Formats: sequence, C-alpha cells, structure tokens
Amino acid sequence: MILPALARLREIAPTGFVIALQVRYMTATYMFECYPRDWLDLYAREGLLMRDPTLRWAMHNSGATRWTALEEMDGAGVFRRARPFGLVHGHTQSILDGEVRSMGGFARPDRDFTDAEIKEVGELLQLLHDSSHQRMTFGTEASAKLLDMSIALKEQIG
Repeated sequence: MILPALARLREIAPTGFVIALQVRYMTATYMFECYPRDWLDLYAREGLLMRDPTLRWAMHNSGATRWTALEEMDGAGVFRRARPFGLVHGHTQSILDGEVRSMGGFARPDRDFTDAEIKEVGELLQLLHDSSHQRMTFGTEASAKLLDMSIALKEQIG
C-alpha cells in the first residue's frame, strides 16, 4: 500500500517530493525525500527550512495550495533558487488530524499540476497519513519497519 502510493506520487511529481508524516511539534515521525540531491544539499546547507513559504503554509493550513499562491511570502527566494533544480511548478498539501499533521511538497519541471492531479495527490497523502498512524498504533515492530522503509526509499526514489 505504501510503496505503490509513493511510486504513483513519483509519476505525478516527476521532479520529486518531500513528505513529512505524523508531525508533532515540528518533528516528523516519517520522512520521504526524493527531490534532487543537489537541491536538498543546498536547502540544508543554507538553512532554508525555516524560511520556506511552503512549510509555513503547511504548518498553519489544511488542504492544498499551488506554489504560485505563496510567492509573496517568499522573502528568502526559495522558489527562485529551486527552479534550476527542476522545482519549477509545484504545490503543497497539509492534513491536520487532531494534533498531528502530515504534509508534502510536490514538484514538476514542465507544467503546473492539474486540479485532478492535486486531488489524487491529496488522496495519496491521506492514505500515507492513515497508514503511518495505523502502523504507529500497531506497535514498535511495525513502526520500526515503516521507519526503515522511509530511510531506504529516501535513497531509492531520489
């Protein structure tokens, strides 16, 4: 269920995505990163996380928004700096479930996401959110397997 969902997300978002599942107090239990490695390195090296308008939006909203709607919030130029790495068109989604949040950013190099693609991404993110919550409640062995999978997929998908 998780691997097919991630594979489908990779098809919809060919430049990649970053998904944080089961976020509590700014800490994700599971992370899936498959943006280009050079972008992830620059993003980390220059400390763009706390200046990223997509993260600010996702931490305070639920639903989906296109990156073009967030450009006015981008004082640090995150979007401009991401474009040479193929993150040209994108959208962000966020789910709030009680006090737990799951979120993701999704990118394409060639065109904007269609409304149907954004809807499908939202359904897949909800599936991942629900699956990761169920695994957390199933006990430590299942949770450890999902954590191992998120680390392995980080390298395989990206």
